Amino acid sequence: MDAPLHIYGVELGLIGKLEAVCPHCESSLPKFPVRKTACRACGGINYVRTRPFDRKRVLVTASEAEEVEAMWSALKRLRDAIGMDPSFTAGKEAATALRQPKLSSTSLDWERLLDEALNKVRHHLGARQVGLLRNAVSVLAEISFACGKRDDALRLGTLVLALDNAQGFNPPRAGLVPGMLRRVASYIDDPDWADILMKARESSAVVAGLGGRSNPAAVTSALKATYAAARSQSVRTLAANCGEGR
Repeated sequence: MDAPLHIYGVELGLIGKLEAVCPHCESSLPKFPVRKTACRACGGINYVRTRPFDRKRVLVTASEAEEVEAMWSALKRLRDAIGMDPSFTAGKEAATALRQPKLSSTSLDWERLLDEALNKVRHHLGARQVGLLRNAVSVLAEISFACGKRDDALRLGTLVLALDNAQGFNPPRAGLVPGMLRRVASYIDDPDWADILMKARESSAVVAGLGGRSNPAAVTSALKATYAAARSQSVRTLAANCGEGR
């Protein structure tokens, strides 16, 4: 059997019970439930979910239900990323593969995805097509992050932010986009802001080569604030789930 598929660090593997068995205590149930129900033997709440691995309905615990939601979210995020460019052939093939009834580590050809996305970046960079370059770099960043290349994703994401922040282009850039800031902030694991500032300076040099001007300090500051806000929200959510602060 192939190894499970991992996207954004989330394993899309086997989870839950296919049979009418309580996922808490493994007691037999009268029948497979069609909705949330309590086990008569242990009182545990059982949830019914469809797992991405093979699209089968399974019984899961509350924590496993959250894992299933994370799996589907990872799938959607990657589909959205590779669907940004209609001419992205490898992306279309990947989208088709992700709709198959069974997923595994061989479902996606990551190298093909990365190669085509990188070639698009090189083409738009050479043609000095700033808007198309920005979108191509965004796609490459997401694919890099999805397959575990976090540092590459952060370097590329910083370039997207530098392009958004740039002045001197015609038409002018709209400025830093909150959604893009949140996406790039998600690439950060253990923040090294000096390193991120360096990446922003490298990105500013690329922007300068295209005839624009970007402020590395402003990009880093906005990214730092977005990262801090996301972390704060995560802590509040965790506290609420643990029953704290009520």
